[in-house]
Amino acid sequence: MIKRIFPLALMALLVCGLSNTSFASLVLLIDDDATAGIDVVVIDNAPANTTSSGGLFTSTIADSNATLGGVVFNGDLNNFELVVTTGASKPLLTGNTIDLNSIVAAFDPAGGGLSMLVLDTGFVDNGYGFRTEIGGTTNGTVEAVSLVSPDNAEANFGVVSASPVFGVSPFMWADEEQVSVDSVFGMAVEAKVELSGAGMTSFDLSFQQVPEPTTALIWTMLAGVGLIGRRRRSL
Repeated sequence: MIKRIFPLALMALLVCGLSNTSFASLVLLIDDDATAGIDVVVIDNAPANTTSSGGLFTSTIADSNATLGGVVFNGDLNNFELVVTTGASKPLLTGNTIDLNSIVAAFDPAGGGLSMLVLDTGFVDNGYGFRTEIGGTTNGTVEAVSLVSPDNAEANFGVVSASPVFGVSPFMWADEEQVSVDSVFGMAVEAKVELSGAGMTSFDLSFQQVPEPTTALIWTMLAGVGLIGRRRRSL
């Protein structure tokens, strides 16, 4: 299991400061390895210099996306001339789901490393397990983790699933885990992109609370039996 890309306790020291009133709990963080501190902090529907609802993060720029439940960064970071990263959560996405989608490109032969994280709190437990999925293409390497905060605190996220390091393209991976959480909890996903030279990476990373496949299959079979029974009674 890989270590967390962003140690959340350290981020609190790096990005908190003077701020406006607290806004939404959906937060997007982007960090270039070549710089000190977190380069980009975007809070859902909030201007720059605003704290997140949990008080741990302070936005560095305004959210350019007006849709509630979606955060976007579109710009450049050092050797990465193209960074288009989107985080999505409730109420834009249905169910207990959080998603990170990104396209990054470096035209500098030096390449570089870029880490991205999106988190949200206030999910209501539905009693199911957790599924992590990632797929995409890369000229370098990509790795990902999914996390939960069992007690819904921004500073208490722990790893649920950790992907292998993908170095071939295209790549695809999924994992399912059972994790105990409180009635209200937090979810997050992180991805780390490394380019040894000029290149491009694109991926979609999704984390959901879903029924176990066996449970879903049983319910599907029961539904099918019920449908057959109704058809026979109608003959």
